[in-house]
Amino acid sequence: MKFNFIHPSSQARITRECSPSLSSIQILFGLALIVFIFSTSSAFAMTGQPTLELPKCSADKVFERRICQLSNSEAATEEISDGAKARIEGNNLTLSFKGQASSVRVNLEPGVEVPMVAKDLWQIRLHVPELAQAVAKVRFEIRNAIGETKKIPVDIRGADAPKADYSSNLIPGSQFKEFPIESKFLNAVRVVRVWLPPSYNPEHSYPVVYIGDGSAQFGNLLGREISTDQIAPFITVGIDNCGGAKSGKPWCRYEEYVPAPEKQRGNRQSFENHERFFLEDVIPFIEKEFSCEKSSAMRSISGFSSGADWAIAMAVRHPDLFSQVIAMSPPMSGHLAYQYPIGPKFFLSAGYFEPPIQESAVDVYKAIIKEGGKAEIWTFPYGHGNEVNFQTFKQAVALWLKK
Repeated sequence: MKFNFIHPSSQARITRECSPSLSSIQILFGLALIVFIFSTSSAFAMTGQPTLELPKCSADKVFERRICQLSNSEAATEEISDGAKARIEGNNLTLSFKGQASSVRVNLEPGVEVPMVAKDLWQIRLHVPELAQAVAKVRFEIRNAIGETKKIPVDIRGADAPKADYSSNLIPGSQFKEFPIESKFLNAVRVVRVWLPPSYNPEHSYPVVYIGDGSAQFGNLLGREISTDQIAPFITVGIDNCGGAKSGKPWCRYEEYVPAPEKQRGNRQSFENHERFFLEDVIPFIEKEFSCEKSSAMRSISGFSSGADWAIAMAVRHPDLFSQVIAMSPPMSGHLAYQYPIGPKFFLSAGYFEPPIQESAVDVYKAIIKEGGKAEIWTFPYGHGNEVNFQTFKQAVALWLKK
């Protein structure tokens, strides 16, 4: 049967073929999982992939802060050279492919079908808010008559797009340290990376931001604000992930970061083992080795993509430990039935070029507010990448530690 999964607050719809023997709960969780897989993997063939149906733009309906699909009645009539192209006109984006194909899709986490508007010309027109500031990479997926798929990446960069942010370059006076921690919970050694602010002094106590995927270098993003005394200096602790595909276990990052249903004990055990590693190994080690504020008011947790799901899960399960959650592009949390705490403040974000993930973030925001909690949500004209991360991290930490 054909099952349509519709986000409660969304105009975007994902269509998927499902077996009628599955329960509705299995189908829902499986669909959410499929969206996540597609957003983090380039190895999928086109057949059987989930399809994103974008809302249609119309004169009498304004789609604020989200992508919508324009009519192809104004499809390009000028000569277009062979290959994949992107053209920006105001807030309108035209994505075109010229060449032989049986079908064409553009990946917007997941894929959108591109209609054929003329012989060997495939084109889709989108309205994207703030397109002049856009930074994104879209991937055309060109399928031929015998089922082979070719993938062509195309960069989207508006005239006023932000310049690259050199978060990996240490700002003067800061320090970067690495510590291998052997964990009985993971039965492995995991590296923890620590960024110390300029003029770090062990005689003083500092707020701490814990962040997934080893991204301690994000502390560099606030170097100017620290040096000009706009915000309090802080420590950033990046906990390495399991290595994903590089480790030979492509699912391990997802299993450690996203709490599966209790009945899926295999995946659930990976999550709980990682949780204990973080709570019983990492935090005690950091608070012993460095001069940290040990109150929840001065402890924050952050992550991107599945790492954002992890940050949200830790705050939900341990609200007494963290005062702030920075969740950048959380793909799964909108599908998980959490009872959100009223203590921590949640900063959520997503890009326009990842519509289902944007809807997941919106769903989390609405659920928190409904429970009487504290949350802000920001959306940007970016894709699933560092631009969302950098902007969100800077804004959230600056608000948290503003003097």
